[in-house]
Amino acid sequence: MEVFSFDIDGTLVNSYKRLIACTKNDAVDWECFLDCNKLYMDEPIESNISLMNRLIMSDAAVILVTGRPKRMRGCTLAQLRGFGALVDDVLSLIMRDDDDHRPDPPYKVDALSSVRHLGDLIHCDDNVDTVNALIRNGFRAVTADACGSLYASMRPRNKMNDKPRPLGRGGGQNESSSS
Repeated sequence: MEVFSFDIDGTLVNSYKRLIACTKNDAVDWECFLDCNKLYMDEPIESNISLMNRLIMSDAAVILVTGRPKRMRGCTLAQLRGFGALVDDVLSLIMRDDDDHRPDPPYKVDALSSVRHLGDLIHCDDNVDTVNALIRNGFRAVTADACGSLYASMRPRNKMNDKPRPLGRGGGQNESSSS
């Protein structure tokens, strides 16, 4: 089974305005950037949200993997719902532990390795270093501007019952890449 994985910031959500507002002297203030009260600055990346929704509606397994910390779970789900993303039907939302400050490439390699058993993972991410690290570790990955190629590569689904259960209304369990 193919499992389609999407990053959030820079892939499903344009967080550029928030990034600029939280950058001082060429350094990102991560406390500012990872503040739920700043999410109003973001805008949807409609093409990628539409793609994710089409995958979900075609019965594909979809997971979200984000560098956002677990403390942002509620506001992240609310933001994505507000942008029309079918987040209640994703298989999993993997968020970084609140005290995990690793760069995205090793974090996402570990996070996706923890769900590799679900099937053949295909990840879409705006960070080229993350995409390259995933490819070096045996994953299929594309940059956010090439996410549309994911839908074209989709294999026909077998039975509807071979898809693991989604998070469901209310968000389900939060999965973590660390023990």
